[in-house]
Amino acid sequence: MFVACLQGKAAMVEHDPFEGKFYKTGIDSKRVAIMAYSHHRKPDEVDTSEFTIDVVTAFLKGESKPDTVFPNVPNYFEFTDQNVFWESVLFFNYIPECIGTTAEMSQEGTDEQKARGNARFLKLVAKFLPDQVFVFTSAGWQRNLQTTLTSFVGLGDPFPHYRQGLVKNRDHTTRVYCLRHPNYADHDDLRRAVTYCRQIG
Repeated sequence: MFVACLQGKAAMVEHDPFEGKFYKTGIDSKRVAIMAYSHHRKPDEVDTSEFTIDVVTAFLKGESKPDTVFPNVPNYFEFTDQNVFWESVLFFNYIPECIGTTAEMSQEGTDEQKARGNARFLKLVAKFLPDQVFVFTSAGWQRNLQTTLTSFVGLGDPFPHYRQGLVKNRDHTTRVYCLRHPNYADHDDLRRAVTYCRQIG
C-alpha cells in the first residue's frame, strides 16, 4: 500500500466506506448506515483509501483489538452476532482520513477535514441511499454535521440530549439520528435511543 506524493506532500486520502454484504437487504428491510468520528493509525502505518475497509475486515476476522464502537453498536440493535450486524450495514467515519497517529486520536481535525467530512457525508448518502443513518459521535454533529441536515430537531421527550434530521435526495429521504460515542454515553441509554429511532422509521 502507498500514498502518492506531489511536490513533497502526501496526496489527500479519502477513506472508502465499508459496505456489508447484506447492506442492500438491510435491517428490518431498511438500509442502515453507521457513522463514527475518525480513525487513527500507528506511527509506521500508511493511510490509504482502503483504511476503513481494512479495519472492519480485520475486526470481523478477529485479527485486531476492537475499539468501543465495533463490539458495542450491534448490542444497541439487539444483534448477538457481531459479524452478521456489520455485514448488514454501511460504515464510515465523519473525518475522511486518519486524524493522525494514536497519540493524536482525541483531536477534532482541521477545518479543512471537517468541511470535507460534511461534503463526503452528503456524497455517501446520495450514493448509497440509506434509510437511516445512526451517528455515534456528538463531535460529528454538535459542531459540524448539523449544518448539512434539514429539519434538525430534538429526538423527543425521552432523549432531549439527542437530535435528528433529514437528508433528501430526489424522491428518497434519509433519517439521520445524532447520538453519542459509546465511550462517553451510558450503554443502556444508547440501546433505548436506538430502539426508539428504529420505531420512528
